[in-house]
Amino acid sequence: MTRTIIRRSYLWFLVCLLLLGSCAGAPKPEERWRKQYQDGVRAREQGNLDRAEAKLLGALGSADEMGAADLRTSMILVELGDLYATLGRDTDAGNSFRQAVAIQEQVLGHDHLQVAATLERLARVLRRESRYEESVAALERALAIRDNAETIITPAVAATLEDLAVSHAMAGRYRQAIPFLERSLTIREAVVGPNDPSVVRTLGHLAEAHQQLGNDEGLFFSLSRSLRVMSNELAPVDSLMAAQIRAHGDLLAEKHLALFTRRTSRRQTDAKSPPAGSAGKSVTAEQEEEAVRKLLAGVAKLAAGRFDLAAKDFESAHPNLPRDDELRNELVKGYGIIGMEYYSDGRLEDAIHVWERALAVDPKNEQINSYLVRIRKSMKKAKEIAPGK
Repeated sequence: MTRTIIRRSYLWFLVCLLLLGSCAGAPKPEERWRKQYQDGVRAREQGNLDRAEAKLLGALGSADEMGAADLRTSMILVELGDLYATLGRDTDAGNSFRQAVAIQEQVLGHDHLQVAATLERLARVLRRESRYEESVAALERALAIRDNAETIITPAVAATLEDLAVSHAMAGRYRQAIPFLERSLTIREAVVGPNDPSVVRTLGHLAEAHQQLGNDEGLFFSLSRSLRVMSNELAPVDSLMAAQIRAHGDLLAEKHLALFTRRTSRRQTDAKSPPAGSAGKSVTAEQEEEAVRKLLAGVAKLAAGRFDLAAKDFESAHPNLPRDDELRNELVKGYGIIGMEYYSDGRLEDAIHVWERALAVDPKNEQINSYLVRIRKSMKKAKEIAPGK
């Protein structure tokens, strides 16, 4: 009897040890979700998409076991959204991104850059589903977040602008797309340089928009700049081909300038309206013609990347330029591009000067006003934290 009791006690002891060992060896939920997430990401990178989905869904379940949704859950949802987008499962991708946005807004706030990044992912999925209005709305919100959170020029802002332009263009709104593409192009040229492949892509979108609108002038301008970039990229490899491409680009640039000259020469000056930069002073027809010639020269130099010389021509044209919407917009756009170039080179005072000149022509230009507000804030902050201040 005693032996039986001892034997049973021993067996129960062994069972308890086994149970304890099993409990001790089981991975904790925190460890389990992380491993499943990492395995899912690795499987996706290796092209094993079925395994990636299974692992990521497992990670999502493990994260749910830990309680309220947090950034770990949003990480998994974003990865799942990217996976579903790759698989062409746009509805599933959109749902994943929406859930991720909701969590990020709750944890990080509505104006966090992670929210912007996920909104951009969502917008691309919506665009593939031909839901252009929703895509535009998501991208407009993402752009507002980036504009508030980042400096004036970053590759991320340029990418968001281009995405927004593409969504407008795919909805048939090419005219609305052009300002976003022009701003994206200016940022890309300032940040990554005028010869980067991303510049060619943006110029391609810009050329298509002008072509759809029947605007040969804008088409020639975009294509000539694109060919110039391609020529510069090809020059180290095949100088002869690069020279031929460059020649085609120069020809298109000449056609653009000829069309621009013809258009401006046809503009009828309103004798009752003072020039764009004047304060009601009397300006002769000869002075106005000279101002238009200076504007044309500045546009040509701007296209060639000769920013300082273009700025001088614009400054000369400014006081006597006829008050004409097209001419005024060309001048403001030129000042804006030059200011961005100066800003990227660290020439902050020069950037402020040309942007102020732009506002003298168009005081309500929201973009340039926002540039000036931000640049002045950053300069003030730099002075406050400078040593010895």
